[in-house]
Amino acid sequence: MRIIAGEYKGRQLKSPSGHAVRPTADRVRESVFAILSGRLTDAVVLDLFAGSGALGLEALSRGARRVTFCERSASAIACLLDNVARCRTGPVCRVIRGDSLSWLIRLAASRERFDLLLADPPYNAGLVSATAGRSGAVLNPGGMLMLEHSRHEQPAAGYPGLELWRQERYGETMVSFFIRPAEPAAEENSDR
Repeated sequence: MRIIAGEYKGRQLKSPSGHAVRPTADRVRESVFAILSGRLTDAVVLDLFAGSGALGLEALSRGARRVTFCERSASAIACLLDNVARCRTGPVCRVIRGDSLSWLIRLAASRERFDLLLADPPYNAGLVSATAGRSGAVLNPGGMLMLEHSRHEQPAAGYPGLELWRQERYGETMVSFFIRPAEPAAEENSDR
């Protein structure tokens, strides 16, 4: 695995061993980040089910301001921390050890918000709808959720605070992009 483009292009990344983590294929990452290219500059990013951290580090390489990674596996976190060190991005990275769905609730309660949420939950584990259903609460208006999932797990067309914008298929892998609509402009008071 490597960083595909941007400031850290070509940096080799470690991947945790075993079947617990399924890294996003380079061709899928390349396509996803081409779609996200206009949203990365100065973005505040949340990388859920982060694994090796490849998605969040790719976002940083392409101009994101900072990334919060959430992962529960100790071996994946060790790998993620090594990859953050390899890219020398420690000052703009925060690593949270814990369940991604639980952290979505905590982050929403703390009113922490993000411009981009990258989520790659384990395939066929029933986590797609739960992840999408909780994501709108942590996105800024106009923010986006990129949800990678198996083609056998189709998310709904919308969730609280989110609307399906686009879907792409890469063999067994599907990527669904949801947008949190921008807040409507406040109507001017005509009595003034």
